[in-house]
Amino acid sequence: DGTIGWSAPWERFELLYRSVDHQHAKQRLVEARVLDPDVKRIGEIFLDLLRERHIADYDPKPFKKSKAEVGLLLAQANEAVDLVEGLPEGTYRQLAVLLIAKRRL
Repeated sequence: DGTIGWSAPWERFELLYRSVDHQHAKQRLVEARVLDPDVKRIGEIFLDLLRERHIADYDPKPFKKSKAEVGLLLAQANEAVDLVEGLPEGTYRQLAVLLIAKRRL
């Protein structure tokens, strides 16, 4: 419907983009894996890339990834994007809500 996405003004998308909490998303992706086999794979990739991001950001040792290893991480990220874009619309929307909405106890 154009509320967010590439055809909508960036200002609409920016608030949602910055609202995703990685720890929350990690938990919700584990829960959401039953929605679709592709969602399970998206979650696996997310966890792999999140772990690598933490190493890159917080490990004080020199960066040890080769170009080939970095290329594999980029390929994983591209796979996840392709999987997200290929989800049925209902699953896509349900996953988006799960990743953004916070549960109230």
